[in-house]
Amino acid sequence: MKSKSMDNFSNSKKIGRTWFVGTFAAVLILLIVFSGNILRDQLISEDFPLSKQWSLSLQGSIQQLSLAGNQTLLVMTRTKLYALDNATGDVLWTHDLHWQTITKPALAQNELVFLTDGQGISALDLSDGNLVWQQPVYRAQNAQIAFVSDDFVAVSYRPYLNVYEASTGDLLWSKSVCRETVHPYIYGNAIYIPCYGVTAMDVRTGEIVWATESPDRIWNAGYSEGIMYSSPNRRAVIAYDLESREVLWNTPLKSERVNEFQVAGDFLLLTDTLQFCVLRRTDGEIIWCANSGWKMQNPVIVMDIGYIFNGPQTVVYAFDTTDGTQIGKLTLARLDFITVYRQLLISLDDMLIFARGDNIFAFGVEEK
Repeated sequence: MKSKSMDNFSNSKKIGRTWFVGTFAAVLILLIVFSGNILRDQLISEDFPLSKQWSLSLQGSIQQLSLAGNQTLLVMTRTKLYALDNATGDVLWTHDLHWQTITKPALAQNELVFLTDGQGISALDLSDGNLVWQQPVYRAQNAQIAFVSDDFVAVSYRPYLNVYEASTGDLLWSKSVCRETVHPYIYGNAIYIPCYGVTAMDVRTGEIVWATESPDRIWNAGYSEGIMYSSPNRRAVIAYDLESREVLWNTPLKSERVNEFQVAGDFLLLTDTLQFCVLRRTDGEIIWCANSGWKMQNPVIVMDIGYIFNGPQTVVYAFDTTDGTQIGKLTLARLDFITVYRQLLISLDDMLIFARGDNIFAFGVEEK
């Protein structure tokens, strides 16, 4: 039988161990937070081909980046939309946002900026940020601008798709189209909606023009000049002419699931869970694939060099577009444990722009 003094000694040891573990964990968390705050503005270059042109700190964590033409950068946080001058980083105007569960990039067309927030869909004047029109949307916190054209705006909030007149905000139609979020494409007089197959609808009336059926779900797609690029069965990448309804090419490619399709000139850039691939758009030939990290995202090309974020969006890798050789990298010294997909790296003809936390950076050829 244990004595009372032995029990007290055992309990004291347990308390001591618990105190030590708790104190160690607290100190570790404080060190991580402190080091993250100290290093948040530091960039570590290893043969990175571009040099910093400007940087800017904003209020609130940056959620999405997008471009409005060649002169204006749109930066979205949880509570504000910023319009910046691409060349200098100067703030041109701001617009307050209502909180939204999932933020998506603002999209610009014909001198208007379209966005959704917790209140609905809004159109802003690109020159000064003034409100042009606003419409409420059911489940506004989960709604997103899916596509904009010269005349129409498509808003997705599963399973529905709304189409609005771009200039006035008039709702043209609203229909249930797919139980998951869709990535539609407006081309000519039709809007094309990939789901289990593809449905073509009259963009103004919502009437079905034609539809195909497939047992495979098209989760993501890329578009250019009436061509849809997708990988519905995870075994190949397909180029599909939406007007003629013909498969232009079918390239075998084993993939967990393609997360992104980005059209960059003559190239098609795609990422999946484990690889980053570059294909030739004309015939679908795989130029190269690189297994460079888990869930790499936001692939772009600047002056014939490819750039991509790693999964946590803490490192920008630079690749030779001819063979996939890594030629440099830029490390953003900041620690995060939870990351989600966001558009935080974009490109102009001669500039790379990316964000991390509440900081935004522009890199180009000439050092400033």
